[in-house]
Amino acid sequence: MSQIILHETPSLKRPILVAAFAGWNDAGRSATIAVQHLIATWSASQFGEVDPDLFFDFTASRPWIKLDEDGQSQVTWPRNHLYAHHDPNQGLDAILLLGTEPGLHWRAFTREIVNLAQSFNVSMAVTLGSYLAPVSHKDPVPISGWAWPTALHDRLKEIQISPVQYEGPTGIVSVLGAAFADARIPIASLWAALPGFLGPTANPKGALALVKCLDRAFGLNLKLDELTRVSEQFEKNVNQAVQRVHAMPGIALFEAQHESQTGASERPESPPASSDDASELPSADEVIRAAEEFLRQNGSR
Repeated sequence: MSQIILHETPSLKRPILVAAFAGWNDAGRSATIAVQHLIATWSASQFGEVDPDLFFDFTASRPWIKLDEDGQSQVTWPRNHLYAHHDPNQGLDAILLLGTEPGLHWRAFTREIVNLAQSFNVSMAVTLGSYLAPVSHKDPVPISGWAWPTALHDRLKEIQISPVQYEGPTGIVSVLGAAFADARIPIASLWAALPGFLGPTANPKGALALVKCLDRAFGLNLKLDELTRVSEQFEKNVNQAVQRVHAMPGIALFEAQHESQTGASERPESPPASSDDASELPSADEVIRAAEEFLRQNGSR
């Protein structure tokens, strides 16, 4: 029995499928913000969802309780929603999968999504992810990726997307990507590297970088004005937060280390900090709390 609930069956012609999941694969929420931007830009309509009962441990991913206008309790379960976009003028159809990384039965979950893709004759799938890395918030967001088959992988190289080098524990994004490849459905996976010192702060700049890569790689003709505006304001707010808090020396050391690792600078090596200097530096938690508080006060979260 399928675990996918279809409220309707949209008429789509060889759509692409773009997927992002909140959770381990979604540092700074950049991947899910990117898909939310696509849904809003395309005015995509929800046509289905994945039944959560088989795929979530509700003690780990708890449902939310809310009160409606009449004061009645409403329960919202963790779900993965499906949206459809059809554009007869540009000939671009898309299925957008947006939700939360499941906690259980990943192989069954990926089979459900691959079966859905096959039933709609999906031409290509793209998964989005983001992770924390030693990068500066002032630099362009680095994007890495991988793809199958070789022709699609070569397309990523053409637009200067560096190959994924990671090996280790992984999330549903990579598992789903492997399932698409096994099913012989062309698949590309794009990953944004975000500044580690910002922690879980929502990062629209990473989302913009992912959407731009989608646009460049596959010619989607996406509207980027609003996401660009929000990203520019976000970077401005982070710069102001860094300037305001006494954590500035810690950020300076972080960026100096990053430049040393990436070869972006050939500054003379600084002497090691004394124990007195080290006691003046804030912890990473203090930097994150200060930046998040400033961003909350300025309405960018």
